[in-house]
Amino acid sequence: MPTPPTPPSPDSSPEAAHRGPRTRPPYGPIALGIVALAAIGVIIWGIRSGGPAQIEKAAAPEVNTSAIQLGTLVETTKISSTVSRGEIVSLSAPSAPVTTTTTTTTTTTTVPATGFAAPTGTTGTSGTAGTTAATDAAAATDAGAAADTTAANPTAAAAGTPATGGATSTRSRVVTALASVGAEVGFGDVIYRLDGRPTVVVPGTISAWRAIDEDTSDGIDVLQLETFLGSAGFDADGDLDVDSTVDDATIEAIEDWQTSLGIEPTGRIEFGEVVFLPDKVTVVATDVKVGAVLESGDAVLDVRTGTPYVDVDTDASWVSLGSEVSVSLDGQSTKGTVTTFSGGIARVSLPATTTARDGSTATVTLQRTKVDGALLVPASAILRADTAGPTVQVRRDDTWKTVRVEVLAAANGTAAIKATSGGELAEGEEVLRY
Repeated sequence: MPTPPTPPSPDSSPEAAHRGPRTRPPYGPIALGIVALAAIGVIIWGIRSGGPAQIEKAAAPEVNTSAIQLGTLVETTKISSTVSRGEIVSLSAPSAPVTTTTTTTTTTTTVPATGFAAPTGTTGTSGTAGTTAATDAAAATDAGAAADTTAANPTAAAAGTPATGGATSTRSRVVTALASVGAEVGFGDVIYRLDGRPTVVVPGTISAWRAIDEDTSDGIDVLQLETFLGSAGFDADGDLDVDSTVDDATIEAIEDWQTSLGIEPTGRIEFGEVVFLPDKVTVVATDVKVGAVLESGDAVLDVRTGTPYVDVDTDASWVSLGSEVSVSLDGQSTKGTVTTFSGGIARVSLPATTTARDGSTATVTLQRTKVDGALLVPASAILRADTAGPTVQVRRDDTWKTVRVEVLAAANGTAAIKATSGGELAEGEEVLRY
């Protein structure tokens, strides 16, 4: 089998031998030019399309400026403290007296099997400040507690022995109801009950000191009680004279009030059944629990009464008495009055209508005028690097001019200034802030 012919190589062909040695064409510079043109095209495309090849211009440095203002420089101090619902008053249990009064007649008393004093007959009259044995015994029966039989000696009375004048004994009282801490008690409200009988808050500036009934002599306590009874609507007939004297209209008003309280309308208010206070109160502490047995003078509870206030600790010695200040209470703003300032403590009285609870947080804003009618700039606009004194930079005709100034006062990041060394400053000009 014949062997196929081998194809000639390009270099050994007759044509190649005729052309001579082969040389490489000069493509390098042309290729570089093409690559450069392509790169330029990509850059142009990137700039037009906003792509990553876009070239950003460097931002000019930001310059902080403020306009010069003409006004009043006010110093403001904010202080947080707590609300107090007035001064603390401690309320105590009164005695439950059963009193016999000096007379020249014989008093006959029997003691029933129940153990309650029940008068069977009394002759003569009591003194104006005293009370009859019958009335006191009835009051003890209303209270649901046993009377002290030593108040009137039944053996001696049965034997016809005259009563010994002014003999008084007391008995214990039981707490049957008590207002809780934080409770606000207004006029006419029951604050606690002893032996089931209510003790009611009544408006007045003079404390109660005796029972009030038809035999009570004239006094300011009567006036305070009648004022309350009249304003609370217990004068149905319109006959009540608000004065210092107990009369039939007073007794009738007392009976109507007692009926509204759910107790027997005796026309007599026992000592301790009203508490005269100048304003509504907030209970801040209780000294006993329901069911406790109290002796005369034992503390029952503590209340705050009077005008609510805030005491703030401040070194602002410029605080002036009588000045009005802003007070923030539970997110709401009200006005207070500086009533005292001593030892770095300023007392700010709040309006009587303030509803903030005792112990709640209040923020008091104290203010004073330091300079009036001055040019005001931010304190950061004043440069103190110059040994000749402070300066400010003022923009004028797109350039910055240095003006020497005197700082009149500064407060809360603002300074009151005036130009010195022949310089000038005007309201509305821009100053550079550093």
